[in-house]
Amino acid sequence: MSDAAALDELTRVRRVADQSCSAHARLRDRYKSLATVLDTVVLCASAWVTALALVDPAFALRLTPAGMPSTLWIGLLSIAVFVATLVQLRLDLKGKADAHRRAFEAQSEIKYAANDAEQHAGDADRLAAVYGKVALAAAVGVSIPEKEFLPQKALHLRKVEISKLLDKRPFASLALVRLRLWLRDNFGKVAAASDKD
Repeated sequence: MSDAAALDELTRVRRVADQSCSAHARLRDRYKSLATVLDTVVLCASAWVTALALVDPAFALRLTPAGMPSTLWIGLLSIAVFVATLVQLRLDLKGKADAHRRAFEAQSEIKYAANDAEQHAGDADRLAAVYGKVALAAAVGVSIPEKEFLPQKALHLRKVEISKLLDKRPFASLALVRLRLWLRDNFGKVAAASDKD
């Protein structure tokens, strides 16, 4: 492989790794947030059931929705806790968040190794290290779900575009920058040019 072809490939690998980092970070954060919400719901509902079971029956009526017998409410709440726990086990949101965290770390290593290899063009050891990291990440990493790929790619490219604009105008409103880019890409010259293709 020529030096120019190797540099082009390293640029591509770094760009793909950067995009993958963004996607895995977003998926990691999403699954972690969902797991936290589900854990909180289960813990709060469990505490409520425990309180209803242990308090005086007269006070239990205050912790029960109006017009419902407290024993029925305890039963319904217990079933809801059981179902939420089954959902926790089945979805394994914490496991998914951890898998995307590891994938993010692997893609970050690829990105930095590719950047290092680009700066030291022609160094065969650095190039081999990049390809070794790519192979390892592909073998052990979790993939981005197919239905998530295009939305995640769009989000990454938006982030890059907004970041470039903020480098020039750091005090610009993020909401207005997003609106400006949305108008440009949907109704401006770029959209018109792409429609002609």
